[in-house]
Amino acid sequence: RRAAAAGEDDDQEDYKLKQALRESQMECAELRKQMEILTDRSKLEQTRIETRLQASQEERNHLRKQLERLQEKQQQDAALKAQLGTAKEEAVELRKKYERARGDLKQRTVDVHMLQVRVAQLCGSELDGLTVSQLEELERMQSEALRRCGVAKYVRLRQEFQEKEEHMREDVEKMRHEFEERMERMKGEVQKIQEEKVHLMGLEQRLRQEFQTQVQAEQMSNEELRIRLETLQDGFVQLRSILRKEKQSRVESERHPLDDM
Repeated sequence: RRAAAAGEDDDQEDYKLKQALRESQMECAELRKQMEILTDRSKLEQTRIETRLQASQEERNHLRKQLERLQEKQQQDAALKAQLGTAKEEAVELRKKYERARGDLKQRTVDVHMLQVRVAQLCGSELDGLTVSQLEELERMQSEALRRCGVAKYVRLRQEFQEKEEHMREDVEKMRHEFEERMERMKGEVQKIQEEKVHLMGLEQRLRQEFQTQVQAEQMSNEELRIRLETLQDGFVQLRSILRKEKQSRVESERHPLDDM
């Protein structure tokens, strides 16, 4: 009876040990699945973060190209500003030419008057027959003709100068207005680019922090799983050792049943 009871106890103990071994194996398999799931999640998260980082880099490259285009516009505006300065210089030069033309007109009036005097001297024989009143009338007519010619020429020169000056003033005003508008647009675009750059830098920093946090969390989780797996493996070794000892003890008891009685 004692041997039969001992055999039943051994069978029950073997069943419990085997049941514990199966449960441990199932738990180990479950832990391996969890580790695989965590590894897959880690890879997916890493891929997602790398994709977002790549998109951020592409956006920064796009902003860099926009900044280069803005710099080109600034160079064009500088050229426009240089043209504006050249137009102003041309206006000043045109005014100088106008003043010189006025001086030339006065000098030519004097020259014509001297020429008329010379002609009168050369044609004195023809004028000898004229009376004083006729000579005075002729002189008056000549003076009036010279005056009208000088006034007409002066008016014409002044009109041409005013037309050119007005045209140049309109061009200068138009160029200045375009320059100011482009500068305002560029300021707005530069401000927008700066804001987007700051936003992208913050986004990139946040992505890096999330990635590092995720990596650290996964490392900790993997370390915990590794420790549990090692613990289970140690338990398996101990269970196998216990099972071998129990089996050996049972074999020895079966060989010497009388000793147990």
